[in-house]
Amino acid sequence: MSKNTINYQYRKPLPGTQLDYFDAQAAVNDIEAGAYERLPYTAKVLAENLVHRCEPSELEACLSQLIYRKRDKDFPWYPARVVCHDILGQTALVDLAGLRDAIASQGGDPAAVNPVVETQLIVDHSLAVEHAGFDPDAFEKNRAVEERRNEDRFHFIEWCKTAFENVSVVPAGNGIMHQINLEKLSPVVQVKNGVAYPDTCVGTDSHTPHVDALGVIAIGVGGLEAETVMLGRPSMMRLPDIVGVKLTGERQPGITATDIVLALTEFEIPKSRLQLLRVLWRRH
Repeated sequence: MSKNTINYQYRKPLPGTQLDYFDAQAAVNDIEAGAYERLPYTAKVLAENLVHRCEPSELEACLSQLIYRKRDKDFPWYPARVVCHDILGQTALVDLAGLRDAIASQGGDPAAVNPVVETQLIVDHSLAVEHAGFDPDAFEKNRAVEERRNEDRFHFIEWCKTAFENVSVVPAGNGIMHQINLEKLSPVVQVKNGVAYPDTCVGTDSHTPHVDALGVIAIGVGGLEAETVMLGRPSMMRLPDIVGVKLTGERQPGITATDIVLALTEFEIPKSRLQLLRVLWRRH
């Protein structure tokens, strides 16, 4: 069992594999028959997370928030990953390095201090463009400037990659989080300690939710909340608004899926946004 797994009640063998899973359907339907089948997809993923990680004494009350669409109780959410850009991610790792120093000064083992949750650090917020694109050597020149200006920071990040467990680094020169394929970083289904469960994550960049396209719940957060999740603590939440959108027709030429998603996220009062959607989408 994972040392972070609390609830054992609904752990079951996953047919055709040597893995286990947590049966959220059984847990929800034990509270109200047929309730799981009525839940939206997002709530089903949140339910699995609760069955997997919630304190057993709190499980029914927390699942009831999802079943009955209530918002009178905070419930814990334990994301499987943390994705950070280098500015906020580095700050969190500096805190952990400082904690290692404090433990070592008290005679403890500093190597015991590690992120509990898988942490992916993308070095992308340090580039300042000094050479324009018309220069055929612009990329190499800008990278050289970036390395010179951030030598100490990059050295620390490289140290973190080998010093800490559960930390991986996408180094400078590979693009920003807007361009790096965040879907590529997601396993979609996590497999750890003999248990298969949905991938979920928090990230310190506004583009973190791009991976939602894979059915992975991903939420953008601040540095302190990301650090809290790194240390294995839950991100507390109340049931968010879960809205389904059905689009018919086809995209206008030159309009990307991202354009449509960004338009949808601006919706507050549907009427006021209707013209914008018509521009992006042509109905048959």
